[in-house]
Formats: sequence, structure tokens, C-alpha cells
Amino acid sequence: MAGESPIIVEAIAEFTLGGLITLLRLFSRWRLVGLKGWGGDEYFSILAVLCWTIEIVSVILVGRTYGSNTGWTDDERAAFDDATIRRLEIGSKLVFIGWFSYIASLWALKASMLFFYDRITQGLFEQKIVRGCAVYCAASFVGVFLAVIFHCRPLHKAWQVYPDPGRECTAGYTLYPIVLSLNVVSDFVLVGVPIPMLIKLQCNRLQKLIIGVLLCSGIFIVVAAFLRCILVLSSIDQINVAAIWAVRETFVAMVVVNAPALKPLFRLSTWSSKFGPKTSSDEYPLSSTGRARGSKHAPLKSLSRAADTYTFLESDVAIVPPNFEVEISGEAGDAAGKGSETGIKVTTNVETRYEEA
Repeated sequence: MAGESPIIVEAIAEFTLGGLITLLRLFSRWRLVGLKGWGGDEYFSILAVLCWTIEIVSVILVGRTYGSNTGWTDDERAAFDDATIRRLEIGSKLVFIGWFSYIASLWALKASMLFFYDRITQGLFEQKIVRGCAVYCAASFVGVFLAVIFHCRPLHKAWQVYPDPGRECTAGYTLYPIVLSLNVVSDFVLVGVPIPMLIKLQCNRLQKLIIGVLLCSGIFIVVAAFLRCILVLSSIDQINVAAIWAVRETFVAMVVVNAPALKPLFRLSTWSSKFGPKTSSDEYPLSSTGRARGSKHAPLKSLSRAADTYTFLESDVAIVPPNFEVEISGEAGDAAGKGSETGIKVTTNVETRYEEA
């Protein structure tokens, strides 16, 4: 990319890395549950990448070819010929499209995280909190979209070049605080969702710290959002600053949201079985009381799925609903959990075996 703008080089690099992380997340989930086991979090992560692709294409086209109606003086605008005006109008429309793709990608990632939380809190009281958060995030999404549509009236002034449509239409200086407030509040809501589960988590401090960092890493998205707003407003007439910080914020969100689903890739059991998702032969039926029947080497993950519970970050940390009972016997000792009260249980002394056919 010799001679390429550093902003475009950075945007392409971050998009490539973010896309790779998303592909690894999808591969990880396929290895665990297969395509049929995919949930809303997988599909919204795909949607986020598609929207981010539109955002990146807009950034590249505006930076390389078209430019925009931002940052020109009245004298410069008056001197533009018809071809230049048409080119800048196209670029300004791409900036407008970029706003929508930026918002759609961020809120698609929020939806992906909410589906993930909904999955790991299945049957728990915290699931109601997650669904309440989903309502707020949906409302904030609508609010941000309306802000982008109505911040410049009439709408065509958003891509008007001459005469000068005004700073609000060219730079959207009031739009940034509006988007920031709705975006950050929804991010704080998402960061707060796993806190009650972490409090009840029964594991050593290191495990709790690792899981807490993974689930509460949305704070990095908040930091990126604040930096974007502050730095863009300080250089409001430089479209490149706004463009690259939108890409950076989306990249941070892409990494943060997909990171928890990558954890199984670092477990030996993910790679030790046959290539492809686990089959139903790896699962063991449960009695009406939730007690495992069959092999004494029953995987906790399979038991959890069969009992309509889900593993926490696809590891040995399980969220157990009320009145659920699990007994697993292993060579290293016996581990029994009786769900007289809702909680999150961690077992470290259960040996699991996967026997190949």
C-alpha cells in the first residue's frame, strides 16, 4: 500500500483483524454446537461485520476519491465547478451512509452480547434483567437513528456543497454528544448485567478475575466512545478524524464482544475430539430429577445442555437453575452439586472423557 493514506491503511488493517476475530468466534461455536446450535449472538455478529464492511467501504471511498462537504470556506465552495460539486455530494452521501452503518454495527454487537447473556442466564432471574436491557438497547437504537435523520433539516442539506448548508449539516457537531450519551448508557447497562452473576460465582480469584475481565470488558468500548467524541469535536471540520475514530471504536467493540466466545479455542478438549461439532452421542440423558444416567464419565458441558442449562463461557463454570441436581463421578473423586438455590458452580475435580467411535 505504498503511498496510501495512513488512515485508510489503519482502517483496512483493523477491519481485517476484526473480521478474523469474528470468523474465529463463529468457528469456535461451530466446533462446540454445530451450525444448528448457533443462536442470535452468532447471527448478530455476522450482521455487525456486514454493516462494518459498509462503513469501511464508505471511509475508503471518501478518503481516496470523493471527499465530502466538510471543512470548506465560502470562497472555496463558490469556486467549485459542477464536476467537483457532484463528486463532493457523492462523498457526503457516503458519509451519511457511514453514520448509519456505524450505528448499525455497534448496536448489532450489543444485540449479540444480549443474546449471549440470555443464553448463559437461561432459567435464572438474571434473564429478566437481560431482557429488560434488551428493551432499552432497542429504544436507544431507534433514538440514535432518528437523531441522525433529523439533526439536519431539510435532509438534502446533509450532502449539499454550495451554498454552505451550515456546520450542523456538514459536521453534525450536536449529533456526537447525542450518539455518545445513548451509546455509553447502553454500554454501561451491558457492563452491569454480569456483575450479579460474578458476585455469586463460586471459583478461585484468578478464575473470577479472568471471567470478569471477559464479561465486563465493555468498559473499553465506553473509553473508545468518549475518546471519539472528544477528539472529533476538537477537530470538527476534519472528516478523516471522524472517520478513523468511528472505525477504531467499532474495532474495539468487535474484539470485546467476540472475545468471550474464543475461550474454547484455548482448551485441549476442543481439538482432541473428532473434527467437527460434538454429536448427540457425547450427551447423556437425564432423569426427571436431573440426575445423570449412563457413563460415569459424563461431560459437565453435555449434561448442562441436556438439562437446558448452559456452560458459562463454554467452560467448566456452569449456571445452575433452581431445583436442579447433578451427580458426576470421576476417577479423581466425586463431585456433586445440588441446586437447592440458584447459583453458579465451578467443578475442578471432575475428569471428563470423550471416547471415539
